[in-house]
Amino acid sequence: MKDHRIVSGLLLIAVLLSLSCSVPFLAVAGPSPAAMPANTSIPPSAQSNPLPASAGSATPPPLVATIMASHHVATPANIGAAGKLNYDVDSSGTGPEHRAPYGDSYKINLFERPFTQTDMTYLPQLDITTFQLTEDPTWYYVSFDLIGGDMNDPAGINYGVELDVDHDGFGDYLVWAYPPYSPQWLAETVRVLQDTNHDTGGASAEKSDAVYPGNGYDKVIFDQGQGEDPDLVWVRLNPRVTAAIQFAFKRSLAGIAFMWGAWADEGLRDPAQFNYNDRFTEEQAGSPEKSEKDYPIKAIYAVDNTCWAAVGFKPTGYEPHLCPSLEPQPTKHKAQPTAGPECPVGVLCLGPQVFGVFPGGVEHLICLPAGTLIDTPQGPTPIENMRLGDEVWSASETGARFPASITQVSRTEVPPGHMLVHVLLTDGRELWGSPGHPTADGRTFGAIRPGDKLDGAVVFSAEMLPSEQTATYDVLPSGPTGFYWANGILVGSTLGN
Repeated sequence: MKDHRIVSGLLLIAVLLSLSCSVPFLAVAGPSPAAMPANTSIPPSAQSNPLPASAGSATPPPLVATIMASHHVATPANIGAAGKLNYDVDSSGTGPEHRAPYGDSYKINLFERPFTQTDMTYLPQLDITTFQLTEDPTWYYVSFDLIGGDMNDPAGINYGVELDVDHDGFGDYLVWAYPPYSPQWLAETVRVLQDTNHDTGGASAEKSDAVYPGNGYDKVIFDQGQGEDPDLVWVRLNPRVTAAIQFAFKRSLAGIAFMWGAWADEGLRDPAQFNYNDRFTEEQAGSPEKSEKDYPIKAIYAVDNTCWAAVGFKPTGYEPHLCPSLEPQPTKHKAQPTAGPECPVGVLCLGPQVFGVFPGGVEHLICLPAGTLIDTPQGPTPIENMRLGDEVWSASETGARFPASITQVSRTEVPPGHMLVHVLLTDGRELWGSPGHPTADGRTFGAIRPGDKLDGAVVFSAEMLPSEQTATYDVLPSGPTGFYWANGILVGSTLGN
């Protein structure tokens, strides 16, 4: 095993040195002009290595190919992927159909666009599925899995880790890696960039401020093994997993409490333009969903990034970019409806307390609680504010999205402590609904179990929990199905047929 690693390392060095002999430098930040799509709309600043060497520098020096292994004192351990799993949307199911209906939200700089520009060819090597972090006394280790494909795609892919050390939603550091990727740890194919003027989020941390004239990550503080600490960051292909990238960075870079997210970028590859939704309007950016007016993707393409996970502190839940909690938060102590001598059929009970008799039993409670957001052409709207004639997005029998008018609304009084099912999907979407409320595929929320599929994603958890709300609501859109999106999840209606 040891001889094999030595030979692999010598072969990689030989390849890189041979390239450095044929050209003055090995530029790996972006593809050659011939590799760019003919219809690209990339701005001129991104057509070459976009990373500034320092503030005010428009064109940084190219990457040096020579590997200076003798400069290194400490190297990361040979550790596998570990730590709490965080989930990103898996688009492999819809990718061959040239669409990604889930997980892309331009408004909050969350992109699910593992596709080529305009023709929407699916790129599995950009499709992040899970990401996780573990640590030892010296290092943080970040691993993220991809669907597949060639991480050393000739077009050139940047994988990265964005760090927010003060939890304000503005990225502070970006660990940004370049091909070639090897199963051996390398510091010479990675940089660390810093935002020195707090503009990676534009004027606001999360929402689009397009078009914002910022300069994103504007200073290189670690450059291919060169810096105050030549061992600061490393990258490799995970040798234990077919399609996975691993990073290691010193604890001194991020501190003890921070937020982080993952990036896979074969499109713009321009940290100076972070956040991308601040540099392009929604129309310029395009959309990966066929039913949207801005389809297909345009200026923002061939990229997948994730929500941000919290490390070393308990988040309040209001941090920008924060990944949803995978631990349901009950409004009271968890309780389950019971049946038998203590709880007659048709009566809703929590322990020994009887709240009332409902015709048809617990399943008669079939609506959604206040605060549930309904997708409309004007943006998400709380269900309790919907009125007859309002427009919402509905779905046809083929799944195509179209604007529909509300033809019926309902408000149902319910007792305190009535039960709701809290459904959490692995892509972060979640919804509270009465056990009898229908899904778009003909089930009810009370029948959903962890591991089931719902609206294109896997159910992470489904728990029956009591609620303090006093009413539930439902709407019926016009059209053949009556479907609508509640908290981003396609559901059925209890009204009409």
